[in-house]
This record gives sequence, structure tokens and C-alpha cells, in this order.
Amino acid sequence: MRILVSPKHFGRQSIGLALFGCKNRPVYQICVFPDKSLGRRYEGSIIEQVGVYDPLPNAKNEKLVSLNYGRLKYWIGQRNAEVSVPVLELLGLAGFYPIHPRTYIRAKENTLILAQKLKEAQEAASEKQKEEDEQNEEQVDEKKTHCYNLILLLTFFIVSNINLVVCLSSSSNGTQGNEPNATTLIRKTTIGTTKRTLTTNLTAEKPLATTTSSVIANANPLDACYASVRLTANNRSLQKESPSYSILNNSLECLKTYQESIGQDDQNLPPCQAGTMNVYIGPEVASNVGNTFPHVRLNISATVFEQADSVVIRLKCLYAPDNEDTYCHDSSRMIVNGQWIWPCRSIIFERPQDVQIPFRFGFGCFRMYGMSQYLISVTLLPQKCRSSIYVSSPQDMQLFPEIAHLYKHDIGWSPMLLTDLSDEDGIWVRVNGPADYIARRISIIVFQRLGNSTSGSLSQVATFDVEYPNGGVKWHNVPKGEYMLYAFVPRHDCLLVCEQTDSKCIVCPHTHINMTIPEDRLSFAWKSLKTIRDAGPMFLLGILVSCALVLVFGSLYIFRQRRRAATRTCDLQLMYRPSVLLVYSDDHPIHSSVIASLARVLTVSANANVHLDQNELIAAGMQPSRWLVDNIANSSRVLLVLSPCTTPILTDSLRLSQRRPYPDLFVPAFDIIVRECTRNPIAARSRIAVLKLPYSPQTPPQIDILGLPEFKLPSEFARLTTFIHQLDSESPVQLNLNQEALNSFENGITDMETMMRREPNWIEQRREIKDASPTSGDIPVENPLAANHVSGRELTGRYSDRNEADERFALLPPDDDDNQASESGKDGLKNEDEFDLLPPDDDD
Repeated sequence: MRILVSPKHFGRQSIGLALFGCKNRPVYQICVFPDKSLGRRYEGSIIEQVGVYDPLPNAKNEKLVSLNYGRLKYWIGQRNAEVSVPVLELLGLAGFYPIHPRTYIRAKENTLILAQKLKEAQEAASEKQKEEDEQNEEQVDEKKTHCYNLILLLTFFIVSNINLVVCLSSSSNGTQGNEPNATTLIRKTTIGTTKRTLTTNLTAEKPLATTTSSVIANANPLDACYASVRLTANNRSLQKESPSYSILNNSLECLKTYQESIGQDDQNLPPCQAGTMNVYIGPEVASNVGNTFPHVRLNISATVFEQADSVVIRLKCLYAPDNEDTYCHDSSRMIVNGQWIWPCRSIIFERPQDVQIPFRFGFGCFRMYGMSQYLISVTLLPQKCRSSIYVSSPQDMQLFPEIAHLYKHDIGWSPMLLTDLSDEDGIWVRVNGPADYIARRISIIVFQRLGNSTSGSLSQVATFDVEYPNGGVKWHNVPKGEYMLYAFVPRHDCLLVCEQTDSKCIVCPHTHINMTIPEDRLSFAWKSLKTIRDAGPMFLLGILVSCALVLVFGSLYIFRQRRRAATRTCDLQLMYRPSVLLVYSDDHPIHSSVIASLARVLTVSANANVHLDQNELIAAGMQPSRWLVDNIANSSRVLLVLSPCTTPILTDSLRLSQRRPYPDLFVPAFDIIVRECTRNPIAARSRIAVLKLPYSPQTPPQIDILGLPEFKLPSEFARLTTFIHQLDSESPVQLNLNQEALNSFENGITDMETMMRREPNWIEQRREIKDASPTSGDIPVENPLAANHVSGRELTGRYSDRNEADERFALLPPDDDDNQASESGKDGLKNEDEFDLLPPDDDD
């Protein structure tokens, strides 16, 4: 019975590129196809689309790739789908794999090259061994030939003797007698050969005394540890046997010299400044070294950019889980005279001035054990500065895959982790490893231990990514504490931390290091912030106390300045003559005289050009409306005088009867002031002011809402003068007032107050009385500015004597003909006697 199986679950699926679009604009889709045994691929057989690839570059010359990582992990990780070569390249370029696929290709090529080199080396060794065997065979043949000749010689003597017994006897005696000679001959020959051999060896060793350190390194295995040393003086290399410097290979002697130069307490040495010394630490594989397996060595080299007397390299083991670690666990070799001696190497210059900088000193034979942690210190003398670096390495087979090939166990690659504590404002975190196995991205996660050092919890504090070709990253502003750093290559099939309940979780190969920072490594800004945070309550209390003191002393200072200002007067020089317009209501003749006295005081004492209707509208031909508008527009200051009738006039509860030949201008002037205050309030407040006399009422709300400055007279004449002349003075101002004008003003105020007490109903007497049938001579209240003539009946009603009215208003009496014409009224043009205020035009 046949069973239909879905292509999604049959066989091994494959991931490849499917061409869409057209030839001019191709677009590839990354699709999952069924097993190849099901037939040819076509659009209908696509199981799933997991990405898109655009082969044409964009404006930034970039080729865009869009991938669905979740589905790719499923098909590749769980379903073991076959990935085509183009898709493999795209996944590598997109960073999907921790190691680029081209790395595998290079590794394969390198493996073939290494195999070829190994084969050539084996062939060369076999040829050399063959030559040696041939030489040995030739020597054996020579010895056999020599012995054969001796035997023939003896046989010849035996046969040639007639008497066999005698011959045999003599032959026996001759042999015994000649044996020492033969032995002597052979021995001499052997000794001569030995002498020649020794002479040849001595001749070969003689030039070594004058060779450079690189040649000595080939002759002595110890010199190979100093292969990184580079010393020059006067453009020539220094010889190792030269008296210019000496290298201390003994740790005990090196430590003794170091302690004599530094002292017993070397924990407080400052870090070297930037640009003084550059320290490099890297791993190397040591193979074919005696009867040992391949292992890892540390190559430590320091490039010095300043003149120095000595450079000391020290290694200290901090933690070693491997009991074979000699530095941490072999006490019989490390303890000398009751003291644990850590490995130490140093170079001492007899004449430092002869060494050309920069120079390099290093040692490459420190054994590195997997999972161990070391502290490497490079000290520079006489500067007495040090560079301290924590080093941790994974297992040897994790760091170098060629070692893993020997064990046939590939557990994944992990880098060497280093932390440099040389900078004061942070820590350098570096990763290192073989050049062929550097990953494109290496993640570093930092945990801080909270609480107890053994049972405290870990808290993640930082995460870094080291992108190739960078070798590290700087961690800025690190507070003191205990930290654990993990470095690993992020992969899709493993995690750094796995839950205990998840049995399928795989832990990524990683390298970790424990590190204790005794003091904060912060920048100046962070140190300031931390100091403020630690001393927050005291700092806040200090700020509050300081503010309180500043407030108290500031208040005392201001109070004292005001007290001094109250007793100090300021003399003002009135340099120019501003124009001032007085706006008031015609409440009473006494009030009008007070306004006239005020105008005189301002003119004489305040050096102001005062515009007053009493003085300017009595001239013939002057129009009140034109005069009011011109003066409000052109005057520097406008002063609004409050009087008892101001409030009733503004509320339309009172209309004053006209007692002068021109109308009252208070209401239209106030309308213009309101319009100006509404249009530009700031400019209006600096130009318009309110004057209050002793008998003035409270400021009406219609005026108070405008926010105009107010002055009380006569007490604030000085302030009013500073306002008129645009002077800003907070100190009291002394103004020399004209005493005669001031007395007249004060007397007028006294008379007005006396009249107000004597006649309580004086305002009602000023109220306008409307006639039943108004005549054409009446001045309309709605438009008082339009009136330019006064009714004669009104004039004769107010003044009993016609001549008195003529004299007051400077009018000529009408002719008798005009009177008769007006009385007759035959033409019906005029029903009452009128006097024209304006003379007739000459043209008429």
C-alpha cells in the first residue's frame, strides 16, 4: 500500500536561490525546496520563502539581503537542510554563521598545504636517513676490506714457509710481536681521526662567538624564547655578548634585582602613561618540543618608546583548575627558601643612552594552561610605572583547532581574553587568537558580583561586540568591585547560559575571567557625579544652607541699599524740553484754575512745554478736534488728571453743561487713550500717566484696568518729573520747584476742597439741562468736537451785559442792520441771534 508523503517531510530539503523578475531587473528569492529525488524544481514546488536577495547595488553600492533568521535556524538546525553554495555565501556575508564560510575554505586549503609540507619534510628526512645509512654502509665495507687484507697477508706468510711447524711457530711469534704494532697503528689512526673530528667541531663553533642574537637563538634553545627582542644602537644590532646589556634568565635573580629597584611594596606603582610602552600578548603553539604534546605558550613583548634602564616581565598565577599547572600547584619547584617565586625575566642596560628607541623586549616561553588565569605585569625603570594585564585562555584544543585535530575532538573555537588596567578612566577588553580563526564578531558580557564574593548573585552590567578587524573595546567609567567577563562567538545553535530544565540547550564555547578592581576607574566628569551622589545629603544640606545665607545677606544688602537710597538724593539736570498734554474734565472754574496752576508748575519747574486748552483754544480759528488729535499724537507725555466728575462722566451718568466757548474734550481724549492702550500697551504705559490730586476720588475701574502709572500731587512732583524726562532713578530725586507757582497750585487745591465742603451738591449744578425744543445753536453732546459756534442766546443768558460777553470772548457787536434782520426774520433764515466765532473768508 502506497502512502502519500508531503514534500515538506520527505527526504532532505535544500535551500537555494529562485530567480524572479526579469533579465534587466533580476530578483532572487531564498526558498526551501523539497528533496532532489522528487524531481525538477519549479515555482510550484517551493515549500517556503525564507529571504530575498537583490543582486543590483543601490545608491550606496550595497547589495541588500533580507533573511528570516527564525525559519533559517529551523530548516538548517532542526531539519538539516542542504544549503547551496550561493546561499552559503550570502549567509556568511550577512553574519548568520559565527565563522564565515570562506574561513572553512581557507582552512581546508591550509590543511592541504600543511599536509604537502609535512609530506615534503618526511621525504627530506627519509632521504637524509638514507644518505646516513649509505655512509654507514660504506664505513662498514671499508672496515671489512681492511680486515680481509690482513687475513690475506697472514695467509701468505703461512704458505710461504717450508717448515710448517717452524713457520707456524714463527708465524705465531710474529703475530704476537706485531699485534701491539697493529693495535698501535689502529689506535693511532683512531685517535687521529678523533682529533680531526674535534678540530672540525671547534672550527665550526668558533664563529658563534661573534654572531648576532638571531644566530645564537638557532644554536641555543633558550635564545628562541627571546626571538622577539629587537635592539639597535647607531643603526646596528646589539650583540647578546655585548657589554651594553644583560638578560636575567633566572627568576630568583630577576626578582632580587627588581625588589632592590622598586622595594618590597610594589602594589602602588602607577600605570604607565599613554605612549610610553605598548605591550603585546598573544598565544603560540609549541610543537615538536622534546617528548611533549603540542601546547600553548604566551608570547609577551613590550615595545618601549622612552629611554629606560630596565624592563621587567613578571607572571603571576591567579587561578588554575588544572593540577598540571606548574605555576599554581607545583610547590616543590616554585618555592625557594620559603618564598613562592613567580616567573620573572628582565633586561638591564649598562649604557641606556646607546640604545635607540623604540626598542622591544619580550619572552615567548611562558607555558599557558587551559582555563587558567594569570596576571602579567610589565614594569619600566627608572620611570617606575607598570602595565597590568589579566589573561585567560580556553582549553588548548579550543584556542588552536590544529591541536584539536590530534585529539579528533572539535569542541568549537573560543578566543583568548585579556583585560588591560593601564588607563585610569576605564579598562581595555581585548580578544586574541590565531589569525586564521578570528571570528567576524565576538561578544563580551560583563557580570558584577553583588554581596558576598562566594555566594553573591551576578548582575549583568555591560555588553560589548568586537567586530573584525578590531581586537578589543574600551569599557569606560568602571566602578570598583568584582567582575566576571565572558567572551564567546555568538551562534544560532548554542547559548551562553542554559536553564537547568532545558536538556537540549548547548552552552557556547567561551572564555571567562575573574577580575577584581580595587578602585574606581572613572573620568573626571563621572568622578564628580559619583562624589555628588555619595555626598548627596550633605551636599544638599550645604546647598540649602548656602542659599539661606545668600538670601539673608542679600536681603540685608538690599535693605541697607534702600535705607541708604532713602537718605540719598539725586540732582537731575533737565537738558531738553518735552511736550506735555494735560487732559482733564471741566468740573468747576476753581478746578480749571488748579489745572492752569499745575501747567505753570510743570512749565517752570519741570522744564516742560505744556499744552492746555485754556491757553490755546481761545485763539480765533482754532478747531478743538484738530487741536486735540495733533497734541495727543505729537506730545511726548499725556497726563490724565482725575477729578470728582471723572467717574460719573465715564459711566455716562453725568453730562457737564458747557460753560466755555469750546466743548469739554475729556471724553474724546479718553477714547483715544483707550485705543492707544489697546493697540500698544507697553508703549502707552511709558507715555501716558494718571495724576491724582488731593481731592481726586479713587481711580475708576475704566482707568485702573489700563495699568497706567499714577502720580500723587503735589507730593510726587519729583517722580513725575523723572517720568516726563524719561529718567530711571530709584533713588529719591531732589527737584527745585518754583515756590510761587507751587503756592498758587496748593492754594487752588485748598479753595477747591473748601468749595466741595461748602457746596455738597455742586456736581448737580454742573449737570446739563436739556431744553424741550433744542435750537440749532445748541452744541450737540454726541459730537462736541463738531461745534464751532456758540449760541448768542446762551451767551446773553450767562452774561447779563452783552458788552461783557463781547469783551470776554473778543467778539465785535453786531451791526444794527444785522439785528433788525435777525428780529424781523422775514426770510426765515435765522430765528435767533448768533455770533460767528470764525470771521468770514475774504473770498466770500
